[in-house]
Amino acid sequence: MNLLLAATLLVCQMKVNTQLLLEQTVEVGPEAVVVGEVEGYKLKVKKTAKDVFELDVFDYSAASRSYASSTLRYKKDVLSWSLWTREVLVEASCRLK
Repeated sequence: MNLLLAATLLVCQMKVNTQLLLEQTVEVGPEAVVVGEVEGYKLKVKKTAKDVFELDVFDYSAASRSYASSTLRYKKDVLSWSLWTREVLVEASCRLK
């Protein structure tokens, strides 16, 4: 069995201005999985290597995409992304379930 292709369960969250608006458990493999959409932002996550995961956040209003990646080996490990402007604070994170 190829460990790269083995799916992993992650718990992902999105907050806008510190309010939790999305919390979803997703099964993640090498193909991007849509976690959800919140207030004009679309969150996807995928596994890029054995323990390495990548968040992909698309901002519809700016037609832009940004990424964050991290190694998740233990339940305390967190993959996080944030955007802070004068108008909004958006945070996305995932951890092992």
